[in-house]
Amino acid sequence: MSKSLISIFSLSEEENPKIPGYFVESTAPINVEGDTPQAHKHSTAKEAEQNLNKIAELLFNKLDTRINNPENKKDFVEIVFAIHGFNNSRAATKARYQEIYNYIRTDSSQQVQDRANKLMFIGYRWPSETLVGDEPGGVWQKLCAAFTALPLLARAMLIGGIIGIGLSMLPQVRQFMYTNPFFYINAIILLVLMVLFFFVISLILLRALVYFRDNYRASNFGVPDLVEFIRQLDKALVNQIKEKYIQNISLINKLKEQFTHKVKNALNPELQALVNEQDLELICNQVVESYCKDKVVNLEEFDESWIFKKTISSITKQDFEEIVKLATRLIAKDVEDEFHELREAAIELLENQAKRYWKERNRIKLTFIGHSMGAYVVTNAVRLLSNVFDLSSVGTLGSTKKVPTLTIGRAFCFGRLLLISPDIPINTILSGRANFLRSSLRRFEEAYLFSNEGDLALRLASTVANYISFPASTRESGYRLGNVAIKNNQGSGIVNLEQLKQYQKLSQNEVLESLFVDSFDLQQSLKDIQKRYHGFQGTEEEIASLFTYFDCTDYTDQTIKPNSILQRVLSLKKRRWEPGLIYYIRLTLASALGKINTHGGYFNGQFTQQVMYRLAFLGFGGFLDSLSQNNRQSALDYLCEECDRRKIQVLLSSARYEIDILGCDREQIRREMLKS
Repeated sequence: MSKSLISIFSLSEEENPKIPGYFVESTAPINVEGDTPQAHKHSTAKEAEQNLNKIAELLFNKLDTRINNPENKKDFVEIVFAIHGFNNSRAATKARYQEIYNYIRTDSSQQVQDRANKLMFIGYRWPSETLVGDEPGGVWQKLCAAFTALPLLARAMLIGGIIGIGLSMLPQVRQFMYTNPFFYINAIILLVLMVLFFFVISLILLRALVYFRDNYRASNFGVPDLVEFIRQLDKALVNQIKEKYIQNISLINKLKEQFTHKVKNALNPELQALVNEQDLELICNQVVESYCKDKVVNLEEFDESWIFKKTISSITKQDFEEIVKLATRLIAKDVEDEFHELREAAIELLENQAKRYWKERNRIKLTFIGHSMGAYVVTNAVRLLSNVFDLSSVGTLGSTKKVPTLTIGRAFCFGRLLLISPDIPINTILSGRANFLRSSLRRFEEAYLFSNEGDLALRLASTVANYISFPASTRESGYRLGNVAIKNNQGSGIVNLEQLKQYQKLSQNEVLESLFVDSFDLQQSLKDIQKRYHGFQGTEEEIASLFTYFDCTDYTDQTIKPNSILQRVLSLKKRRWEPGLIYYIRLTLASALGKINTHGGYFNGQFTQQVMYRLAFLGFGGFLDSLSQNNRQSALDYLCEECDRRKIQVLLSSARYEIDILGCDREQIRREMLKS
């Protein structure tokens, strides 16, 4: 059986859940040579295709249910994707996705229950490698593999260094080296050997950290396979529509008649005598329908089970396969002008029917939750998925005044983007030529950033690792977006709420002025970095203003663990007298001992779970409705109080206030923000 690019499994034990949930994973191996037998076992291509079609069928049924109810025509069917970060095992990733799915499936709020029939959750896993290893042998096996994979020169340097250092430890050799007239030459040789030894050891340690290897997998496996899954799902959805209307198109029925006659004349006399008219017509009709949907005949539709289902009994299996192969060749050949024109006209008519379907209905929204390196996967997948020839996103070579469409493919559009401790550069929210993700971020209706000043995985591991590969000439530009924080002098809660109530918009510069990323230079804001290295772009592209920021550095709450107490979830309390360096040493020790999770603690806090998941599945307006039934303004005040009580700082996007509180036109606000 052939392997699939993607494996698809259900997260639900129910037969027909209100909110379907799926676990989708790339089948790319951890190493390019292929995984060991103990590694992931993937489903076959046929099983993956069946599950993909099941997802498309569920979405199509949700669409039809929504359209048949006139009150729901303004609502969207939505898919929420979750994408994990680096150093995540398959078991841990699936457990996290199951946790998200169980949370939203059991959420008792009225808003979630009302939208349940319009939602779907998909957790996507790309082939990440864990520090300790997924296979038996763990760290030892990893170190052995690292040594085996060493290039010959590096291996010779390592062995030479080991021999040189080992010999220098022997008393006789040491005495000889010190008393020898060539002492300085011996010392230089020993120093060179030690440098080479520790250089190769450093390379092995960097490999063992798996960061660079996971970065490669995210770029070359995670992103393309996620794009391919969405493309295949788009195709499957369109085929669902074509399947619904194909019987009603008279031109296709005419094509079936001509094609049956064409195939009959092409059969050898022996087969003509064996097959009856009804069975031949059945086979030819199926070939025509398959070709009109995809411009290719899916031979897997004509397996043995299909014969029994369709009660073809006049011929043997071998004869049946011969007829199918002949019909497949004939349908694709342009040998007759009249038949060719009829075939192309039928295909175009069916394609136009599918296009009309989406013009009359809202497209399916795609929302993404990207954690850590998963944010990199999301944003780069969006870059690939975007229609690069869309006129509204082309602009000119010297202009950034573009407002790209939210639509993608034939069936989808972009909804919300949640970046949780994202392992992407801070340039992502700065205006300038270096911001390679700005086109991706512009395409979402809503964008949220959950960050933490003390995130050690980003501040230490990621920043140090990216020092080698990220093209930044200064320390400030090398920081990661997940470490962005809101200045403490603004207090907790929604720090700009009073300004918004007074209809005072926050400009791009004011947003950047409120944010900082360097814990050892609290006076330097992102505005300073913008001014120093990129200059000001006026109001041409307010990328930073698109986001609503949740600074969870001091977040205090109960965790989801049983009998948990009120505690700091993502950091330790910093003493007033304590220097920053001492604080980070203490935080590192607490993190190493497993007492605190500075990078993934967002998923453990009770309040942050509610905020993240309801924002993803309901949007900001729906989230506010779930907090208060009175009105959204009072719900916003309540949210401000709750964030203040839990020591979370929020910088609310002006667009969110204008659209979801004041009821302004979404498209107009979006154009004003992205285009001067």
